[in-house]
Amino acid sequence: MKKHLTEEQARKLLEALPGHPLEAIIMLALVTGLRRDELLGLKWQGLDLEKREVRVRNTKTQSSDRMIHLPTGVTEVLEQHRIRQMEEQAELPPLRFHELRLARWRALSARLRTAKEGLEGAQDGSLDLDNDTYPF
Repeated sequence: MKKHLTEEQARKLLEALPGHPLEAIIMLALVTGLRRDELLGLKWQGLDLEKREVRVRNTKTQSSDRMIHLPTGVTEVLEQHRIRQMEEQAELPPLRFHELRLARWRALSARLRTAKEGLEGAQDGSLDLDNDTYPF
């Protein structure tokens, strides 16, 4: 027996969603009935918030691509979600995965240099364990 939400449970879920990081995708799922792959495949280019339409591309066949009209409440949530995404992107520079690895390597290298300097300082009597800092 498959489980599904009752109308009452769906309503309570919608009431609890405001402000949740997954608010937009959960609301889209509840209101449109899109499949998981369709939801995850949505692109901002496929959304026309002024016309309140979303172009859904089926990952299996292009013959079932379709336009879905969205209620006003959903488009408002999507607009807020897009603003949050843009703000988050403005805070972080665009990164590739390799740059994350490189940042860790640099931190470890700095730590090794600090440790080496500490050992050299211990030899000349200038070791200060209370004030030495080690990144990460």
